[in-house]
Amino acid sequence: MAQIKIMHRQKTQQKVIISKAKRFIAFKKLWASVVQEAHKLSITTRAHVVIVAYSMSGIPYVYDSSNYFDTIDKFFNDAKASAVKGVH
Repeated sequence: MAQIKIMHRQKTQQKVIISKAKRFIAFKKLWASVVQEAHKLSITTRAHVVIVAYSMSGIPYVYDSSNYFDTIDKFFNDAKASAVKGVH
Protein backbone atom coordinates (compact mmCIF):
# COMPACT_ATOMS: atom_id res chain seq x y z
CA MET A 1 0.00 0.00 0.00
CA ALA A 2 1.34 3.42 -0.90
CA GLN A 3 2.01 5.88 1.89
CA ILE A 4 0.17 9.15 1.85
CA LYS A 5 2.41 12.14 2.39
CA ILE A 6 0.79 14.80 4.52
CA MET A 7 2.11 18.31 4.02
CA HIS A 8 2.14 20.60 7.03
CA ARG A 9 2.49 24.33 7.07
CA GLN A 10 6.00 25.42 7.82
CA LYS A 11 6.50 27.86 10.65
CA THR A 12 8.05 31.12 9.58
CA GLN A 13 10.64 32.77 11.71
CA GLN A 14 9.60 36.14 13.07
CA LYS A 15 12.27 38.81 12.98
CA VAL A 16 12.43 42.58 13.08
CA ILE A 17 12.53 44.32 9.72
CA ILE A 18 15.33 46.86 9.90
CA SER A 19 14.47 48.99 6.85
CA LYS A 20 11.76 51.57 7.59
CA ALA A 21 10.39 51.38 4.04
CA LYS A 22 10.11 47.58 4.13
CA ARG A 23 8.55 47.76 7.60
CA PHE A 24 5.90 50.19 6.34
CA ILE A 25 5.15 47.98 3.32
CA ALA A 26 4.78 44.95 5.61
CA PHE A 27 2.48 46.94 7.91
CA LYS A 28 0.24 48.02 5.02
CA LYS A 29 0.01 44.47 3.63
CA LEU A 30 -0.81 42.99 7.02
CA TRP A 31 -3.29 45.77 7.72
CA ALA A 32 -5.10 45.02 4.45
CA SER A 33 -5.36 41.32 5.30
CA VAL A 34 -6.59 42.02 8.84
CA VAL A 35 -9.25 44.41 7.53
CA GLN A 36 -10.35 41.84 4.95
CA GLU A 37 -10.74 39.16 7.64
CA ALA A 38 -12.59 41.59 9.92
CA HIS A 39 -14.95 42.47 7.09
CA LYS A 40 -15.67 38.78 6.45
CA LEU A 41 -16.31 38.29 10.18
CA SER A 42 -18.71 41.22 10.34
CA ILE A 43 -20.68 39.98 7.33
CA THR A 44 -20.91 36.31 8.30
CA THR A 45 -21.73 36.88 11.98
CA ARG A 46 -23.35 40.34 11.81
CA ALA A 47 -20.92 41.43 14.51
CA HIS A 48 -19.77 45.00 14.94
CA VAL A 49 -16.01 44.95 14.37
CA VAL A 50 -13.69 47.83 15.17
CA ILE A 51 -9.92 47.72 14.69
CA VAL A 52 -7.44 50.42 15.67
CA ALA A 53 -3.76 49.96 14.87
CA TYR A 54 -0.99 52.51 15.18
CA SER A 55 1.78 52.68 12.59
CA MET A 56 5.42 53.13 13.53
CA SER A 57 5.03 56.88 13.17
CA GLY A 58 2.04 56.94 15.56
CA ILE A 59 -0.66 57.40 12.90
CA PRO A 60 -3.83 55.48 13.78
CA TYR A 61 -5.28 53.18 11.12
CA VAL A 62 -8.94 52.49 11.79
CA TYR A 63 -11.56 50.05 10.51
CA ASP A 64 -15.20 50.12 11.63
CA SER A 65 -17.64 47.63 10.11
CA SER A 66 -20.63 49.89 10.72
CA ASN A 67 -19.17 52.76 8.63
CA TYR A 68 -20.47 55.26 11.19
CA PHE A 69 -17.23 55.54 13.21
CA ASP A 70 -19.21 56.35 16.39
CA THR A 71 -17.37 53.67 18.34
CA ILE A 72 -14.01 54.98 17.16
CA ASP A 73 -14.88 58.57 18.06
CA LYS A 74 -15.91 57.39 21.52
CA PHE A 75 -12.65 55.44 21.87
CA PHE A 76 -10.46 58.40 20.93
CA ASN A 77 -12.46 60.83 23.09
CA ASP A 78 -12.15 58.48 26.10
CA ALA A 79 -8.42 58.11 25.43
CA LYS A 80 -7.97 61.90 25.30
CA ALA A 81 -10.02 62.37 28.48
CA SER A 82 -8.01 59.78 30.40
CA ALA A 83 -4.75 61.32 29.17
CA VAL A 84 -5.84 64.74 30.40
CA LYS A 85 -6.85 63.33 33.81
CA GLY A 86 -3.59 61.39 34.05
CA VAL A 87 -5.37 58.02 34.23
CA HIS A 88 -3.58 55.16 32.47
